[in-house]
Amino acid sequence: MTNQSIDNWQMLTAAQYWAGKGFEIFPLKPLLKEPATSDGFKSATTDHQTLKHWFGGGTNYNLGLKTGGGVVVIDVDTKDGDGAAELAGVEMRLGALPETLTVATPSGGQHLYFRYPSELDVRGSAKQLAPNVDVRANGGYVVVPPSKTDANADKRGRTATGDYAIAKKLPIADLPSTWLDALLHKCKSKPPNPPPRYAETSNDQRLSEIQGALAYINAAPYDDWVKVGMALHSLGDDGLNLWDTWSRNAPNYDATEIPKRWKSFAGSSVNVETVFYLAAQNGWQNPAKGRKPEPPPRTEQHDRAGYQHRDEWRGNRHTADDQDHVRLVSGLSITPRQMEWAWQYWLPKGKLSLLVGAPKTGKTLLAIDLAATITSGGKFPDGTRADKSTVIFWTAEDDLDDTIVPRFKAAGGDLANVRFIDHTVSSGRGQPFNPAQDMPLLMDAIHRMEKPPALLIIDPVVSVTQDMNNALQVRMSLLPVVEMAQAHGMAVLGITHFRKSSGESGNIGERIIGSSAFLQVARMVWYAMKPPDMDSTRLFWKGDTNLAESDEGFLYEVESREADFPEHLVTVQTAGIVWGEKVDGEALQAIIKPDGKADTAPVQVEAEEFLKQFLATGARLKADIDAEGDNRGITSMALRRAKKSLGIQHRKRPGDGKFVWYLQSDHVDQTHTHEKDDQVDQHDQHDQHDQQAETETFVV
Repeated sequence: MTNQSIDNWQMLTAAQYWAGKGFEIFPLKPLLKEPATSDGFKSATTDHQTLKHWFGGGTNYNLGLKTGGGVVVIDVDTKDGDGAAELAGVEMRLGALPETLTVATPSGGQHLYFRYPSELDVRGSAKQLAPNVDVRANGGYVVVPPSKTDANADKRGRTATGDYAIAKKLPIADLPSTWLDALLHKCKSKPPNPPPRYAETSNDQRLSEIQGALAYINAAPYDDWVKVGMALHSLGDDGLNLWDTWSRNAPNYDATEIPKRWKSFAGSSVNVETVFYLAAQNGWQNPAKGRKPEPPPRTEQHDRAGYQHRDEWRGNRHTADDQDHVRLVSGLSITPRQMEWAWQYWLPKGKLSLLVGAPKTGKTLLAIDLAATITSGGKFPDGTRADKSTVIFWTAEDDLDDTIVPRFKAAGGDLANVRFIDHTVSSGRGQPFNPAQDMPLLMDAIHRMEKPPALLIIDPVVSVTQDMNNALQVRMSLLPVVEMAQAHGMAVLGITHFRKSSGESGNIGERIIGSSAFLQVARMVWYAMKPPDMDSTRLFWKGDTNLAESDEGFLYEVESREADFPEHLVTVQTAGIVWGEKVDGEALQAIIKPDGKADTAPVQVEAEEFLKQFLATGARLKADIDAEGDNRGITSMALRRAKKSLGIQHRKRPGDGKFVWYLQSDHVDQTHTHEKDDQVDQHDQHDQHDQQAETETFVV
C-alpha cells in the first residue's frame, strides 16, 4: 500500500484522533520525516480546524507528534545496532519499563510512549541512555501512524521504507521515577529541592496537617495524583496509608495500581512541601502561623470543578507550556469552509440536531425512515438522494428485534450499513450502554470503523446527562457528543419530546422537556406534530435553526407494513412513514396555527385524475403506480387519499404476493396485470391498508 493510496479522510481522522487524546500534531512532508511547515513542531496544534486545513486537502502529509509537556518517547533504533539489547541493559540499571503504547517504525525499531508530570523539563537527546536508545521529549517530535516513509524520497538516504503502525495498543504508562530522575539529571534540568519551610513538629501533628491538606486536593487528575504520591513516599508506610486513603476519593481509583506506583516512586526527590502547595492553591490555610509553604513550579490543572467529564473525554488535554493559559488565535489563521450536510439544508454534519414531538407523532419512525434512506442511498422527502453511508442507532425506548429492525427493514434500509449500540463491556462483563458516561467508549468504537458513520441517532437525547434540568450539566454532557460529531464529520440526531404540561401556548421551543440548553446547543431543530382537524395527517417541519431557511416542512402519515426476513423465515407486521407534499410559508403557518389549515384539495384532485387514467385499462402493480406518480410529482400520501376517495380496491396477486390496485367496477384477472418492472423498491412492497388500519398503534 503506497502513501498515495492512504486517502485524506484516513489521515485527517488519525490527526484528529491523536489531537483528541491531547497530543499536538503537525504535518510532515509526504513519505518523509521532515516537517512540512517552516517552524516545524512549533506549529503543532490540537485545533481541529487547523488540522482539517492541513490534512483535509490534496496532499498526503505524514503525521508528526510534538513530544514533551508530559509525554516522553523512548526511541529504540535497530538500523545501526541492537537497540533492543541496549534498552535491556538500561533497564538493568534503572528498572524495567512497564508495558505501554508502542509504535513499530519502518526500520524495525520501536517508539515507547510514557507520561510524566508536565511541569518537569525532560529534554530530548540522542544517545543519552545508550548509542541506539534516544529520548524524544521537550524540543522534539516523533512520526505517528498511519504515516509511511519511502527511502527513495529521501535524497540523504536516512529514511527506511515502510509503515508506522501500532505494535501494542495499550494505555500510555507512567515513566518510572528512576528513569525520570535519570533523564532530569542528564538534562541538568531537575529543579532544586526547596528547603523545608516548616518548623519541626511532632510526627502525629505533621501527619494531621498533611491529612488536612489532602482534603483540599482532587485525586482524579493524573499529574497531581503522581506528585502527591512522590511527595508522601518519604514518609514510608504512613505516607502510603495517606496516599491510598486519599486516592480512594477519585472516581478512577484502582487499588491494584497503588503498590505498583508506590514502588516506582523510590528515590524521588519531591517532598511533602508539594502537598501543602497544591492544597493552598485550592484554599487550604496552614493552621500554624508563619508556616506558609514555598510554591513549587505551577502545574496545569486537568480536572477543574464541573469539567471532569469533559477532561476525561479529552484525555486530560494539556499544553507544553509551563503554566495554564488562554490560547488566542488570529482571525487570519482561521480557514473558512462550507457547511457540510448529511441531508442538504436539513441535517448538518458535525452538529447536534433535535427531533421533538408529542407522543403518537411517530418520532422514532421518522428517525428510522431517515436512517433507512441514508443506509440505502435512497431519496429524502424533498427528492434529493442521500449519499449511501453507515448509521449508528441507540434507543432505550424500543426493542431491536421486534420493533426497530422490522421498521428499518420495512423502510427500505440496508441492514449491512446500520450499527445498533447494544451494550458495553467492562472487565469482561456486559453492561447496558449509558450515554451519560459511555461516550468515550463510543468514540473509540467509531474510530475503529473503516469509515465514519454519516449519522448517530440518540433516542432519547436526555439520556446523555444525569440531570436533564441542570443547564450546566446538560451543556457539559452534550459537549463530548458535539466534539465527537466534529471529529468524525457526522451528524447527530437526538430525539426528545415536549413537557406533558406544556400546553399549546408560548414559543414551541420553550415546551421541550428538560433544560433549555438542549435547544441552545442544537444547531437544527425539527418538530413532529399532529395538526388540528387533519385526521391521520401529521407535519414534520424545520423550526429553530440559523444554518438554513426555516419554517418549511412535509406532511406525512403512518401506515402499516410488512417486513420480510426470508433468511429467518418470518414476516413481521410493523409500520412506516408515507411522505406527502412539501409545505412552507403561509400554508405551513396555517397548519401550525389552530385557526386554520392548508388547502390540499388541488393535490388530491390531480392524484384522482391520474389514478382514473392509469387504472382505466385494468389493474396495475402498486409499484408501477408509485413510480409513475413520482414521475409526475404526485406523492404517495396524495395517491392514498385519492385511492380512498375513489374507492379503489387492492389485493395481493397470487404467486408472487405483489399488490395490485384496481377500480371497483373492474373484474380482476389476478394472473394478468400490466407489469413494467418487477424490481420493486422495498418501500413499495407492502400493503396500503385502509385508513382505519393505519392507527397510532404503530406510532412512537
